[in-house]
Amino acid sequence: MPTNHVVSALATFDAQQRLFYSTSPWNGPGIDAQVVIASQGAPCVPTCPPFHLVDTAGVNMPFITGLAFQPCRSTLEATDGTRIVTSSYQAPCSVLPVQECAGIVPGLRAGRPVHPAVDGDDERAAVLQRLGAGLPRDAAPAAR
Repeated sequence: MPTNHVVSALATFDAQQRLFYSTSPWNGPGIDAQVVIASQGAPCVPTCPPFHLVDTAGVNMPFITGLAFQPCRSTLEATDGTRIVTSSYQAPCSVLPVQECAGIVPGLRAGRPVHPAVDGDDERAAVLQRLGAGLPRDAAPAAR
């Protein structure tokens, strides 16, 4: 994991004992978010090289705040707090973007992308929204 990254989201594919987790640059500027695929039995040993998750335009997602795996469709869903990118997953290491939707439905839980690092923390959520919009970490909130 890059030195300025922290684990930012987690999803599982229990039928295949797979674990998906993302790391994002919370501790200052650095490379964009990465996704790691590992076995649930050995989460610290990636089964594939860490990779950047891209949106449907082919642009790296700079931050990932939530992940979910949909086993019936074999899709990995990721959010940066402003959109959800759905990618097709083929074991062991192929992930290709297929759909992108703007906006997040508040309160999604149970197998959907959420904000695990920010639930209940309004200040951290505001920072993530600024970073996801390409603004500096300490930018003033937009006027309503």
